[in-house]
Amino acid sequence: MNNNNKEIIDFGEINVPQSWNEVSLRKFQDLKKVYNHNEDDYDIRKIISVLTNKSEEEINEYPIEFLEIIMDKLKFLTEETPKESKNSIIINDEEYSINYKNKLRVGEYVSFEMVLKNDADNYAAMLGILCRKKDEKYDSKFENEVLENRIKMFEEQPITKILPLVNFFIERYMTYMIPMQLSMEVENAIDQSARTIQTLRQNGVLSKYSTKRHLKTLRKLKKSIKNI
Repeated sequence: MNNNNKEIIDFGEINVPQSWNEVSLRKFQDLKKVYNHNEDDYDIRKIISVLTNKSEEEINEYPIEFLEIIMDKLKFLTEETPKESKNSIIINDEEYSINYKNKLRVGEYVSFEMVLKNDADNYAAMLGILCRKKDEKYDSKFENEVLENRIKMFEEQPITKILPLVNFFIERYMTYMIPMQLSMEVENAIDQSARTIQTLRQNGVLSKYSTKRHLKTLRKLKKSIKNI
């Protein structure tokens, strides 16, 4: 067959990362979604799509030989990502850190919970809420004017730079956020019990003395929960 008669197909420019240093937090999050969906039998086209910004339809048109070249460049995916853990990160000469010593304020907690429920792998959004500059408060002004750009900033960071911060966040979430969430749920249950006792008292089921005794016990329990 005459090579001059072959149809030449231009697949355009394809940027393929060749190390974890070239993978942003955003792409790392998207990779986790692919792996989490089916860890043992994932579609390699989805991996390539995430890392090259090419659609699966475009990838389907690539010749096998071309796909093999891309896969060869992606061998770094089998390498371990950073395991170290750090509480802060410097971006553009600004330091951002996670304040884990003080309890979360209501606004932080509600925003964090919303992100967690919608997408448990959205580390950039969680860091945008919890990882801030010194003395920077999470309030309505921050949420409306700063948060969106802050999330984008974290999304763009190379995973080798920001993963130690993510590791720290995950460790602290497991040891701090979950117990805090449980304590809040217990507090809500205590409040509900107190309302039930008051209702029983109003309906004449409990005596005045018995009501006071039960409420006093609940108040002590709630106080001990807050000290956890």
